[in-house]
Amino acid sequence: MSSFLNSPWMQALSIGVVVGIFIKSLAFLYEQIKNLVRSTQSFSVSGIWTAAFESNIPGKHVVEIFKITQNREKISLYLQHYGNITKTVRKYRGIGIFRGKAISLAYFDESRDRSHSGVFSLVLDQDSAGETIVRGQYAELGIGDNSNKIVIGNDQYIARKIRPNLSILARLYLGVKCFSSFEEANDFFVSVTR
Repeated sequence: MSSFLNSPWMQALSIGVVVGIFIKSLAFLYEQIKNLVRSTQSFSVSGIWTAAFESNIPGKHVVEIFKITQNREKISLYLQHYGNITKTVRKYRGIGIFRGKAISLAYFDESRDRSHSGVFSLVLDQDSAGETIVRGQYAELGIGDNSNKIVIGNDQYIARKIRPNLSILARLYLGVKCFSSFEEANDFFVSVTR
């Protein structure tokens, strides 16, 4: 019996079992570490968001709908801005970083003819109903008489993640305006944030 246990094939089998257990243990450890890393950044800000607020221009109300795309901590932005004073939609592009619960984002007017730009400093949060929101502040280069001044938004900026219909989604992805007017954009905002 002892010659059987000391045989070369039994030694090879024993080594194979030990190596197999070692490899399985490493694979298990790798999966546990991978899951731990994913759990710390399980939420993605990718998706469609909307916000309504009073601009820093007196009497100007704004509705914004925007698409954020996240790749690890880097984010990109495509935003449509509908105001009750201006009758045209303004389109903006932006880039930023999402770390932990903080979003830092710089944006600029999509039109090369305009130099309007700004920044967001936002934090991921929940509203009283438990819905996902981002809240914070924005600052931008002024327009018109204030074009050389940095203007900070009057109110706290709050945006909500939404699930729009397929038409709105397609228009955002294609860069086509989603609404024909501020009123239509505002009606949409009210309907999706109830």
